[in-house]
Amino acid sequence: MHPSSSPSIHFSRKSDHTWNATLTSPAITESLGMAIGRHLHGGEVVMLIGDLGVGKTVFVRGLAQACGVLREIVNSPTFTLVQEYHGTPHLMHADLYRIEKTDDLVNLGWAELFDGTRVVIIEWADRLPLAQLPPDYLTIQLKHRGRQSRSVILTAIGPVSTKLCQQVIQNFQSPD
Repeated sequence: MHPSSSPSIHFSRKSDHTWNATLTSPAITESLGMAIGRHLHGGEVVMLIGDLGVGKTVFVRGLAQACGVLREIVNSPTFTLVQEYHGTPHLMHADLYRIEKTDDLVNLGWAELFDGTRVVIIEWADRLPLAQLPPDYLTIQLKHRGRQSRSVILTAIGPVSTKLCQQVIQNFQSPD
């Protein structure tokens, strides 16, 4: 599904690096993931923040599908902590829900995830200390607005993530 063939998402610009929108269904959440996935080349970091059941894994399914990964094999790595997907580009999907202290990240081999060649997707990224973050990343915060509806805030930190957001948002703008 291409963004122009799916229902549009209207993004509002909050600042030079922050945009927000309403996602009215899981399918639209997944299509946002697909739109972002189409613009990934490797080395990007996507951080997902939101409560249980808000759609973080639905978003990752769309992103992974755009990178050539079968959506059926994408699930939240809550117990394995990191799931690897062989797509183009290569994806590392981490879930920090069970992380209790920074030492747990060291034991995971956290630093090796950010080798600059793979896309790193982090669920429950708000549990990550700022010192553990690379200098360029995209934060996607999802919040419940109703049974199916979610609000999303995209915040780009760094030039690569800012360009990524601009490309995605441009693709979702419907012609008037």
